[in-house]
Amino acid sequence: MKLQLRSCHKVTTKLVALFLLLLTNTLLFAQNQKILKGKEISGTVINDDQLEFLKSHQEALKEFEQPTSLGMMEVPVKVHIVKSSSAGSASIDEIKTAFAALNKHFIQIYVQFVPLGDYNYVSNDKYYEFNKEDENALCGSNDLKNVINLYIVGSISDGPLKFCGYTYYPSDLEKNTDRVILSNDCLADGVSLARQMGHYFTLFSTSGLQVSETREWVNGANCETEGDLICDTPADPGLELSTVDERCGYIGKKQDQSGRKRFYKPDTKNLMSNNPRLYCCDHFTEQQYQKMLYAAINLRTYLKFPKSQYSKRQLKVLAEDKGLDGQVSVYMQGNEMPVVRNGNLYLNDKETYATNTTYNIAVVNKQKGYIYVLEGDAERGIYLQYPKKGDKVFFKGETTAEFIIPSNMERLKVDELKGKEGKNHIVVLFSKKQLRIEQLIDEMNSIEEYMDVVQRIYTIIGTDLIPSNNLTYDKNGIQVQGIATDQQVMPVIIEYKQP
Repeated sequence: MKLQLRSCHKVTTKLVALFLLLLTNTLLFAQNQKILKGKEISGTVINDDQLEFLKSHQEALKEFEQPTSLGMMEVPVKVHIVKSSSAGSASIDEIKTAFAALNKHFIQIYVQFVPLGDYNYVSNDKYYEFNKEDENALCGSNDLKNVINLYIVGSISDGPLKFCGYTYYPSDLEKNTDRVILSNDCLADGVSLARQMGHYFTLFSTSGLQVSETREWVNGANCETEGDLICDTPADPGLELSTVDERCGYIGKKQDQSGRKRFYKPDTKNLMSNNPRLYCCDHFTEQQYQKMLYAAINLRTYLKFPKSQYSKRQLKVLAEDKGLDGQVSVYMQGNEMPVVRNGNLYLNDKETYATNTTYNIAVVNKQKGYIYVLEGDAERGIYLQYPKKGDKVFFKGETTAEFIIPSNMERLKVDELKGKEGKNHIVVLFSKKQLRIEQLIDEMNSIEEYMDVVQRIYTIIGTDLIPSNNLTYDKNGIQVQGIATDQQVMPVIIEYKQP
């Protein structure tokens, strides 16, 4: 009898423990879920000039194909933090975390947003509780030309309406309003900033431009002229808290206007949907990416990094302690591989190299720092080629260091596996700080999405990489110099292809 009681007691204890564990996990899950109440996700609107301008590019967009090779397109963002005397404002760490999340959404099209190091603080209680009618008063004297100006405020209202953020579509190839206004409490939700950058690069809400319900049909027959004008996003009647369940399923009962009484089946997880359950929203579609890439290459070409805040004399002094200076050559079967530069990418676009082609990598280092050499492709992942066991990783910079990889005088071989369109990459990292390189490579290779070497590197250590605008590229060969101020790692990226 005692044995039975003890057994029952043990079972009861386990059940209680299990219940408490489930309850705790449920509460934690609920806390992590972001549900928007009392405001809209976006206040971005489009005027006639902007709409006409974008429609004039519809035919070119249909013909547009992503280039087979792309250097990373780094977009400069001037961050303006509006402060209040009685409330907290965004911290630098919070902003960096938000940009890291944002960049993961845009890495698929080789776009990365880079906050300029000199953050601008605006102390003003009135503008902290921001009303759209005060935009010019706040932004007119603070905007920086030819960059995206991101204003982080306490709240955003336009009359009785409240929003997480808003921005502007382009209406010209040069003169536009390059602003994103974002509410501080929406900075960390993982959706609002990506949503506004989606708008900035010409995406519409998946529910379309109509104030009333969309006229896009469920079967997609009129997708090119109605809704968001994109055909791989399902027709969306507009989402509300009552029409999306806790597991992100659509439970609305609306039917389209085709006359066939088709029930809507919207994508509740699209970043451009108006789903107030923000924890659902996690992706763009292929055609949305295509449209944003077209805008980045063709419509927002005027965006550029401002000139250095340092004088030539200051840069010279900084270079002595913080400078990075390296040269790289790749020898395919004993012959130096010719390359051309596209942004921060060195590309051999004239030749292809078959499986088992042998090669070596020659590195010249002229400054104090660490050196790492990575190689691989989207299929194989990333491999560390330098340093190996016994190799020197730190260089004092007292003399120019030259060495060949592999250091045992053997040769590397082009692997039979290859990435999309035959792409392979060699990346040399010149760094002012020591990297936990093996752990970082494990993180890069653990990414489940299909990515090439460059995308994986930027996803994991992009915030540490010096933007290409802050690097100096020699006209001859692969020679790069930089100064490690805000970022500590200078990437040298080389691409070659297999047939």
